[in-house]
Amino acid sequence: MCRTEPSVRFRAAHLLVSLVTAQTLGAAPPVAFQVKHSRVRAEMARTLRAANLIGNQGSLAIWNVIMNTEVKSKTMAMPLGVACSALVCVIALSSSVRAADDNGWYTQDQATRGHQLFNNFCAQCHRPDLTGAAGPALVGDAFLKKWSNKPLGDLFDFEHSKMPATNPGSVPDDTMWSITAYILQKNGLPAGSVALTQPTGANRTLKASEE
Repeated sequence: MCRTEPSVRFRAAHLLVSLVTAQTLGAAPPVAFQVKHSRVRAEMARTLRAANLIGNQGSLAIWNVIMNTEVKSKTMAMPLGVACSALVCVIALSSSVRAADDNGWYTQDQATRGHQLFNNFCAQCHRPDLTGAAGPALVGDAFLKKWSNKPLGDLFDFEHSKMPATNPGSVPDDTMWSITAYILQKNGLPAGSVALTQPTGANRTLKASEE
């Protein structure tokens, strides 16, 4: 298995920290970057994908800079460990800022997709209307009482580890998050502009009612 050289990881992490910081603070992306090196671009793209930042509107400027900029870097060097630690903090901050600015829990498209996935994986036990049959109801007061005032990640972990009953843990994470989005929609929680994922939703506390 081919490993990425430390110098490439450092360069990618260093540039990505600056780019994500600028995007998070609402500043224009720095222009003093040299991202011609294909391996550095590939490592930056891999890091964004691993952090689930590819595909949301806020990362578009970062992605364009990674792929298109051709000017030389004048940034100061920092140790690889510091750069990587800063990147983790900035990505977490970026997710928190987006969640704070958007009261929604999921996107409408995600909930629509989750509806179909729920029918495929869950409806047999929980009924198409989520009122429960062989499995418990996933909508209504009893459901909200059970999961209110807990991190949404607790619900996701329960779903992922226990269902479907015939093959627990077999549903991919992104599929389960879409199903969870649909369940939240059916319980009256609002849609927003950011998809429900581990970084954006796991630590949010589910409430019995949303303003």
